[in-house]
Amino acid sequence: MTQRTNSVSWIDKLIAWVELLPGPNWLFYLISLITLGIANNSILWIEGINPVGHFVFGESTDAIWAVGFLAFFHHNKAIAKEVLLEILPLIDTADENYSSLENRLLNLPAKLGWLAIGMGTILLTPVSLTYANTTFSLLSSKVYTVLTGTLFAAGFFAFIFQTMRQLRIISSLQTSISGIDLLNLRPALAFSKFTSKTGMLLIFFVVFAVIQAIVLGSSVEDATEYSAWLALNLSMLAGSLAIFVLPLASLRYKLLEEKKRYLEELNKLIKSIYAQIRERLSHNKLEETSELKTALEILLVEREDIRSVSTLPWETSTFRSFASTFLFPIILWAATRILERFL
Repeated sequence: MTQRTNSVSWIDKLIAWVELLPGPNWLFYLISLITLGIANNSILWIEGINPVGHFVFGESTDAIWAVGFLAFFHHNKAIAKEVLLEILPLIDTADENYSSLENRLLNLPAKLGWLAIGMGTILLTPVSLTYANTTFSLLSSKVYTVLTGTLFAAGFFAFIFQTMRQLRIISSLQTSISGIDLLNLRPALAFSKFTSKTGMLLIFFVVFAVIQAIVLGSSVEDATEYSAWLALNLSMLAGSLAIFVLPLASLRYKLLEEKKRYLEELNKLIKSIYAQIRERLSHNKLEETSELKTALEILLVEREDIRSVSTLPWETSTFRSFASTFLFPIILWAATRILERFL
């Protein structure tokens, strides 16, 4: 059944509104980060916890958690659209209307959007309320804390739900692709563009968590808390690797099968030409073998070209970008631990 275009979620409608604003999209998110960071500190000023004008790193950067998932949802939506356009020559759209496929891939259903808000409210509101009651005295400060916490959680769950849907759709599309051209793998390898960038978005939060821990000094305060923090971030790193690699398994299989088929076809042609050359030589018709020898040379070169084609489901540049991003938080954390031991 075709999904109605008016059944998209609140977060898709918000993003559609952002795209109508003048200026680049990133400007809206930057302004939102700055505004929310100032608002977080303003609560501390109003409550008298900090002097006016004094900015705290934790409260200033916590805005990234609230705005980040909305921005990343928007970013993934744009990447998914690019990927869909690139892989379009490989998929059969006769069975499914393109607009319906685009709608399913790019938009989160309204019911999942409401579920994200519900889960965020149920899971984070008690935590936010407890923190607000123990930290603030003014009702406005408590309400603000609960609302921003719910915004973060709703954006988080919406991002997770949509990412899982998109990865499932991307994975299913790979099983239906046809006409892979081993000499032009760009359309097929477009799948890895989405999985790598999605994985790197998850790594961003690991990097951010490590930087926050370094600046705030919270990573070594309590052994139990630190172990939980480390386990969470290692799980996120493992998750990013799984997001990058696992959805591409069927594409890897298709590339292997296509390469095998292509080489078998070339080998049959080469074998046939060898047989024709031997036949002419057996009848002392050496002058008739020149054209066959030229064709053989062409086929041999083509076979070597096909043999050199990688069947890994990503471009080298894509893998390098992901690998460097993946290693960065590990190196950053290791360097911090080494410095802590010697300073």
